[in-house]
Amino acid sequence: MSQKINAIVFSKDRPAQLKLFLDSINKNAPGVFDLSVLVSHTSEEFDRGYGRVVHNSEFSDVNFFFAESEFKEQVLRLLNTESQYSCFFLDDDIIYKKVKLEDITNQLESDDDIACFSLRLGENTTNCYTLGTNNVLHDMQFEGDFMKWDWTLHYLDFGYPFSMDGHIFRKTDIYKLVKKSKFTVVEELEMALFDFAEMFPRNMMVS
Repeated sequence: MSQKINAIVFSKDRPAQLKLFLDSINKNAPGVFDLSVLVSHTSEEFDRGYGRVVHNSEFSDVNFFFAESEFKEQVLRLLNTESQYSCFFLDDDIIYKKVKLEDITNQLESDDDIACFSLRLGENTTNCYTLGTNNVLHDMQFEGDFMKWDWTLHYLDFGYPFSMDGHIFRKTDIYKLVKKSKFTVVEELEMALFDFAEMFPRNMMVS
């Protein structure tokens, strides 16, 4: 079997939502991800909530860490594993249908022009909620259950490869970009990554 995908999950003050995300991984993507969760909280109540998640036996194979003040260095350490592929998640993500490791890795291995495999996008992603407008899809390539497109010719959700919501990259690609980025929190990381869009050498996405 292929090596698992290294996944870093960011969670702040949302232990209940984190539990739902981890439950969805166990249900719909078992054996797909090596999960590292970066936790931060602003109250004792949230701390107790995270304690219940951390000590839940159903998540015994998940690595939990408290976010450090040297946040960028911590993210780089977690990215620098032997896994060939890496991705980020936020704690309000949900894996709502079955995901197979081979489906993801086979697509990435089949085409050097693929920037990432998106678990977030599909034909049902009709509305870009961040801007309150409809996505426009064109020149999509379909093969079985998969769709592929040139993200540089799209905008809104389909022109945005550097999402924190389950976009799976080659580890070498995303590590280099994160290392070049300036950020102290996860929101700044996502914005910083998109600054590299015009010079990124791979112009296709697949989902």
